[in-house]
Parts: sequence; C-alpha cells; structure tokens
Amino acid sequence: RPARSRALAMSHAHALDEEPRSVALLAPRSPLLRADVVPFALLYALGLAAYWSRPHLLGFVGYGFTAVTALHVLAALAAYWSVRLRCALHFRRVPDAREATAVLVVPEGDG
Repeated sequence: RPARSRALAMSHAHALDEEPRSVALLAPRSPLLRADVVPFALLYALGLAAYWSRPHLLGFVGYGFTAVTALHVLAALAAYWSVRLRCALHFRRVPDAREATAVLVVPEGDG
C-alpha cells in the first residue's frame, strides 16, 4: 500500500467522519542538515573559536556556552514534545510516496 493510502487510512481510524486538514509525505534529513543540529554546531564552534582566540574572555564564553547549551536542550525537548516541530526539524517534505518514510497527518480540528 502506498504511504499516502496508509496515512489516510490511519487518520480515518481516529476520526471516521472527518477528512484530514493536511497530509505531508516526509523523508528524513541528513543529520548534518537538520535544523536542530547545524545552528547549534555553529554556535559551539564560534564559542570555541572565541575562547581560543581570546582566553581572557573565559567568563563571557562560559556564560555563552551555558546559554547555547540551554537553548539546545530546550530545542530538543520541544522537538520531543511537538510532532509538528519534530517533523520540521528532522524531516523534509517529498512529493513522491516512494521517497517517503514518514507521514504527517493533521486532523481537521487541530489548530
């Protein structure tokens, strides 16, 4: 069965009277291109470069590293709690069901 048919069948199993608002075919992003990896890797690298180039700023760099780490943890938790955010960060939309490995079904009543 194609992924789109499975997605529609699964959505109708939960709400037989409603059509889903949207169905998105998804494929995983490369770990190096994920939106929860690249920005934080760049920020960590900038922090290390700042430390190596100006070791007298250790306190400032330490606070910056702590802030970036806290933001990274919050982003990871938000992606864990929100299916839509996880799909946006970890997957990319694909036009063909043969490329898709996951399906995001948004019910009609979900805002």
